Amino acid sequence: MVAADSLAVAGCTLGAGYGAAASGSAISAFMSIPIAMFGLIMSVIIIGAIPAGQTGYCAKVGYAHFNAGLATGGCGLAGGLTIVGMAQLLRMHKIKCFPKQVPAEYQAPVFSGLLGCGFALFGLIVGLVMSGANCSA
Repeated sequence: MVAADSLAVAGCTLGAGYGAAASGSAISAFMSIPIAMFGLIMSVIIIGAIPAGQTGYCAKVGYAHFNAGLATGGCGLAGGLTIVGMAQLLRMHKIKCFPKQVPAEYQAPVFSGLLGCGFALFGLIVGLVMSGANCSA
């Protein structure tokens, strides 16, 4: 199912691109790289799970792959938006997230990047669970 892997790649790439471009920080841009990689990982898993012939691939597996791609892409997009939103919120309110040893200008991008990657990782895990469906009852 080509739409499933393209949803994963497109959503994660859009999220990572937006998170890198709109955050205004090289640290946040670097933290958005794993978000794009999660979409690629899910795409490879979905493509690898499709059998060569038409046997062994039923509607149940097709819907599972579609939803796996949708979950991974959607969470990747949410992760990229989180990087931008959290970084701006923490900067605006001057909230410190780490001990004093970490400079204040690095705290917002690192925290928001970790949170965004966490959202995307959650989507990858959910996608991996969904992509394990089979045609048996």
